[in-house]
Amino acid sequence: MLSCRRLPAWMASLLLIAGFGLPVAAQESTTRPAPKVPFAVINVASAERLLSDTEFLFQMIDRPDVFDFVKGLIGDRAGDLKGMDRTKPLGVMLFLESGLPPRPMPVTYVPASNMLQLMQTFELGPVTPRKVSETRYEIEGLDFRGPDSTQLAEFRDGYAIITASRELIDAELPDPVEFNQALTSRYDIAISLRIKSIPPILRDVFLGFLRTQTQNELQRRNDEPEGAYRARKAQGLNTLESIEELLTQCDQFTIGWDGNQELRKGVLELNIQAAPDSDYAKSLKDLAGRGSFFHVAQEDEGKPLTVSISWQMNKREKKTSLEMIEAARMEANRLLPEQMLDTTGANTLCDVLQATAEAGHLDGFVQVNSPSPGAFVVTGGLKLQGADAASTGLTQLLSEISKAPDVKGLDLNVESHQGVNFHRIAPEGEDEGAQRFFGDQPAFWFGAGQRALWFTVGAGEALPTLRDTMDAVLSSGPPPGGESTPFVLVFRQSPWMALQRPEGENRRRDIGRELATEAFSSAGDALRVETRPLENGIRTRVELDEGFLRWLALFLARQYDRSLL
Repeated sequence: MLSCRRLPAWMASLLLIAGFGLPVAAQESTTRPAPKVPFAVINVASAERLLSDTEFLFQMIDRPDVFDFVKGLIGDRAGDLKGMDRTKPLGVMLFLESGLPPRPMPVTYVPASNMLQLMQTFELGPVTPRKVSETRYEIEGLDFRGPDSTQLAEFRDGYAIITASRELIDAELPDPVEFNQALTSRYDIAISLRIKSIPPILRDVFLGFLRTQTQNELQRRNDEPEGAYRARKAQGLNTLESIEELLTQCDQFTIGWDGNQELRKGVLELNIQAAPDSDYAKSLKDLAGRGSFFHVAQEDEGKPLTVSISWQMNKREKKTSLEMIEAARMEANRLLPEQMLDTTGANTLCDVLQATAEAGHLDGFVQVNSPSPGAFVVTGGLKLQGADAASTGLTQLLSEISKAPDVKGLDLNVESHQGVNFHRIAPEGEDEGAQRFFGDQPAFWFGAGQRALWFTVGAGEALPTLRDTMDAVLSSGPPPGGESTPFVLVFRQSPWMALQRPEGENRRRDIGRELATEAFSSAGDALRVETRPLENGIRTRVELDEGFLRWLALFLARQYDRSLL
């Protein structure tokens, strides 16, 4: 679903003649064959599907007049899309031209029910089509590369194929319907990058350049501490190796949007398809092999915000984590002795974190609770290998830190629950923003034990909320089926509407609140994000409940109303 006030004009002018605006060569070539498989595709399921979604969007807020305006634009500025088959997919395929540096060559595909009427619709662009044969037109007009540039349109198999390349216009190209069937059946609009279609030599050249740039940037700086340098280097190499995995072991990357009228939701998906039998495919398959210790928190979707991760790390992620922990150890052993403080506790904590990373399972959660309207409490936990040792190390480290003359508001072992001793940090002074969020001046509570590090941030209800969460987690047992979703985020809009407004809030934000209140008062308010492994791949799915679609429709309707003033 793609909804905006100028959608039809965009459909008629951009997708139909997208080949005009891309910086590609229009030179003839008779010596090298044109590529037959595109490296990228922008696919729209059909004009009818987008228009249907747009109509449904404004029906949700009882504003059919806005869609009538949209239809009027189609008639006035795009000739009512005459000559186009509104039921078939349309879009752009991008090919790579041979040679170095390679240049993208776009081929726009437009479903045509009537060749003459479609060319007349094009003239509204405004462009000038000229018939040169029974099936071919030359199109001049909307020109970004110079006065002599010409687009070619060839009519074949119910489609107008449009490109600036005379080589491609005569080539045997993929059938748009068959080639994009998977995209059309699942998404209203999608962008797909077929990495395996990019020549290996081109990928190697890019990776070589990237490696050189990364190595130059990761040189140790003057007076940079060893620990800080190793942490920065680990992060940089991790990014580089992630890109290498995508370019060498990934076949396809897809982003797609679907407006589901039946479920009254909007869905955005990001899919990565790894090369079969590759190390990358294996690591993605193993991603969800463990159950979360905190699965009951993950399953509780009624809170204002829940973020949960149960991630089986691959070799690269484990290596990076271990290097970051070692860098932290080096910094602790450098900074603490400078203040005559003992490093035993810091080293113990690093040992626990190292054992946790070596186990390879990143398991934790963060949750925002609302024990009373307009007051929030943040709770969370991280599973540890050796939580009891972490408790001892944490107490030792905090005891040393408390000796520093500039440390205030740190209290050790002030509370306990389920055998876990909690420490508290209470910042001095008042923070108006924090008080609006938490309902009063907050404090930070944390402690280790019972197989995890536990923490909470909030005012008077913070520690009781954490106690309830711990009780639920520790009495829950293993998750059903023994596995947990690797990543889950659930955000609910309605509880946030109760937050106290800051004084002097500007008019624009006030209008946004009014629209949100109207949108979410009678509709679902959840935004859900889930990451799950696929066969040889991984998918991140973002679901928007009806309230978010109503919010968008109300905003667009308001913009339309303002245009009439």
